[in-house]
Amino acid sequence: MNYRKLGNTDLQVSEIGFGAWAIGGGEMVGDTAIGWGDVDDEVSKKAIHRSLDLGINFFDTADICR
Repeated sequence: MNYRKLGNTDLQVSEIGFGAWAIGGGEMVGDTAIGWGDVDDEVSKKAIHRSLDLGINFFDTADICR
């Protein structure tokens, strides 16, 4: 895995990140369905563990703001 310095810090983050939005399941904004629907938590956990095994340390966990 390749890493890069994060801004003006000494933190090294993986060049490849894990986008976690899809593991959050379904969500509604008013009457509009967003998100990815039903998810299997066990599959999500396996994906997170595998990414860690591969050296990923950058996780995008941004939530939705209402």
